Amino acid sequence: MKNITLSFMLSLVVSILFTAQTWADTIIPTAGATETFAVNDGDLITDDGGPGGDCTGQDVPGNYANCGCDTVTTYTGDGLELTFQEYGIFTDWDYLMIYDGVDTSGTLLYDARDNSDKTLVDFIASYGSDTVVSTTDALTLFFHSSTVVNRCGWEAVASVDGGTPPPPPPPASNDIELYALYPWPGGAPDVAMYMYNVDTDAITLDPSFSYTTGNSDNFGFDYNPQDALIYVLGNSWNNRDLFSYDPQTDTYTFIDDIVSVGGNTYPQDIAFGWDGTLYIVFKSGEINTYDIGTGTMSTFTNVATGGAVGLTYDFDNYQLLYVVNRSPIQMYGIDISTGVVTSLFSFDTPGVTGCSAQAIEYVGNGKCISSSTFGCDIIYTVDINTQATNLLLNPTGSFDSIKDLMIMSETESPYIACPEDIVANNDPGVCGAVVNFGDAVCIDPEDGVIPTTQTEGLASGSVFPVGVSTV
Repeated sequence: MKNITLSFMLSLVVSILFTAQTWADTIIPTAGATETFAVNDGDLITDDGGPGGDCTGQDVPGNYANCGCDTVTTYTGDGLELTFQEYGIFTDWDYLMIYDGVDTSGTLLYDARDNSDKTLVDFIASYGSDTVVSTTDALTLFFHSSTVVNRCGWEAVASVDGGTPPPPPPPASNDIELYALYPWPGGAPDVAMYMYNVDTDAITLDPSFSYTTGNSDNFGFDYNPQDALIYVLGNSWNNRDLFSYDPQTDTYTFIDDIVSVGGNTYPQDIAFGWDGTLYIVFKSGEINTYDIGTGTMSTFTNVATGGAVGLTYDFDNYQLLYVVNRSPIQMYGIDISTGVVTSLFSFDTPGVTGCSAQAIEYVGNGKCISSSTFGCDIIYTVDINTQATNLLLNPTGSFDSIKDLMIMSETESPYIACPEDIVANNDPGVCGAVVNFGDAVCIDPEDGVIPTTQTEGLASGSVFPVGVSTV
């Protein structure tokens, strides 16, 4: 869900804030009643009109009642906090008071009568925060509503310690198939498979699995989550070429000779991003993107340190990880949005010093699994958060050198993005502003782009009123 918060600022500026949010339960008090509710973490707390309403309009569904009454509502929970996301009260006639305690004898934390707050911006300016914190594990909201006019009221999210949040999704299995590519097969079998557990680092070679690419030399391979094909970088006819492999039909297909935009003919490794973008790293330090459909190579970025290098995609942080095959091994992070290169850290291979990390694959939770190309018969992990390494196999049991590693089991979560924050200016005399925003984006590693549908709120291009709207 996208929450769109609009409020007049100086010069009558309308601010629109987008966040992704879901609620456990919605608690709506009864107008004129005195009630107590035990809340859970993530509950949505509203005025007696419920969610929605019009913060500038009168008698709109979702507005609080014109009841000429006092509504006293107490919320309880360990370490209770209420974070206000909507606030619209016509304080010339109506007002809200918040007490720290189980009734109105508690400490008065907020009194709208002192400041005539009408909007969320006013509330934050007066109280000093959008979050009201209890020291007694209870907050009491006293609201007086006249019979004159009404507005949208308020919406706040409850946070409690030890509450009952919505149940998490069932955990995915962390046993994955890990494939290893031999660099110099000369037509012999050159792909092996291990079963690897990301959590425990347990790894076992499957001796029954074997595959032969037919290449004389191999340089890298990776799985494309958008078309479910494996792409291999190898030598066939004295060139370094790109091939595709369809596991469903056992079809191995030549695609193109691979040469960088700068003319380098030594591609070293490939990696696919979450959106199916193919990144190719060259011995020159160039990283290009290659459009499989059109055969077009484009400049992406350049790493000053080239040579024999490895490349993988960190799907948790949306970055490429680039390692240089020397001792100590240097790791770089590359932002896929900007191409900015950042030196992360250097490390040595565990157990056997002086080896490489040219075969490297990100497997989730800050962990890469790696092997060495030139005679170091080991498989190990590298934690990019702690910089720790852990030797898993010595020897590997498959090949005495491994050029690349690849996972096909999808450990990635769907990529979800909401529109960025927007600030729009209204025209003089107009109580609102036209706001245009793009759709939310959802890309699943297995299913690709998933269509999104707006189920609530004003459409893009509408005139948004002052106050808070939910889309």
